[in-house]
Amino acid sequence: GREPVVWIDKFCIDQNDINSDLRCLPVFLHMCDKLVILCGQTYLSRLWCVVELFTFFHMGSKADKIEVIPLLRHSQRNEDLSGMRNAFASFDARQCQCFDPKDKEKMLAIIHTAYGGTETFSIAVNDILTQVSARYTYRRQCCRSDLSALDRSEER
Repeated sequence: GREPVVWIDKFCIDQNDINSDLRCLPVFLHMCDKLVILCGQTYLSRLWCVVELFTFFHMGSKADKIEVIPLLRHSQRNEDLSGMRNAFASFDARQCQCFDPKDKEKMLAIIHTAYGGTETFSIAVNDILTQVSARYTYRRQCCRSDLSALDRSEER
């Protein structure tokens, strides 16, 4: 086999020329065997994150190739988990933000061209989130940074 390869969007996408790399995003994500999401309460409010999740799935990957690792504050674990569950259950692309408003305009234009609007895109993302969240139940994982992992064992 080969050594694992890690592609981290923030480091691998040229932040000074996002337009060029945005066009290549499907290629970058298609080459990934798995998508690991370090998910806090704000994950689904960031349009870049949602577009990457959607693109990974749209390029032919399945829910079993997406691993969600919740980022929880030690003193507010239950509140954070509840917020994340609510975010997964009520995703709406119109509520997403980008650090740079120009990025949001560009990405929304792409979404409108491909899906006819944010409502259709939101429905597609909600379907992905339903498939991903159905695979997991929450469990505590002890580690120094107090991350919790989503357990793959179903409650079925």
